[in-house]
Amino acid sequence: MHADLLSQKPMQKLLLACMLFLGLLIYGTAAAQEASDQGSSKPRPLHQKAERPHKSAAHAAHAPNQVAQKKEAESLDPLAPELLDIASQVFTGRLQCELGQVVVLLPIKEFPGRFQLTLKKQKYLMTPSVTPTGAVKLEDKKAGTFWIQLGNKSMLFSSKLGQRLADECQGSGQQAVAMREKISPPPSLLEPLPKVDH
Repeated sequence: MHADLLSQKPMQKLLLACMLFLGLLIYGTAAAQEASDQGSSKPRPLHQKAERPHKSAAHAAHAPNQVAQKKEAESLDPLAPELLDIASQVFTGRLQCELGQVVVLLPIKEFPGRFQLTLKKQKYLMTPSVTPTGAVKLEDKKAGTFWIQLGNKSMLFSSKLGQRLADECQGSGQQAVAMREKISPPPSLLEPLPKVDH
């Protein structure tokens, strides 16, 4: 029986040594993995600045190019007296339009008779044009847009798109005309003329 106890001690020592080796192996593998993870996620230095987002190409394309418009105006010939007369009748300033739109129409002092029309982020170089009806008309042939001014309102059209870009635009003078027409409407062309007794 004493011999059996002696034979069991080496077996116990061997088993204990195997368990100890296996534990060290598992611990070493876990420590190596943790060190690898920490090394791959390095914190950003405090002095390093975050990159700013670049402006989109669409925003750059819609940005107003006033330098190009000025060069274009410089290349145009001076206006004839009849066109300057039309330009003198144009309502300028900030004009409120329907659907909450706003048109800003301002004269270009360096080029008499020319105007800059702004709608949202779009700018147009407008030049007077003669019409058969006598209505005041400004146009930007390059952009394919034209501005029609009536007594009570103005409108901006796009000939390229075939639609109105802005409607029911009014300056202070046009608002006064529209108010007078509401109070005393002009006679309709469809109504018969009053009879005259001879």
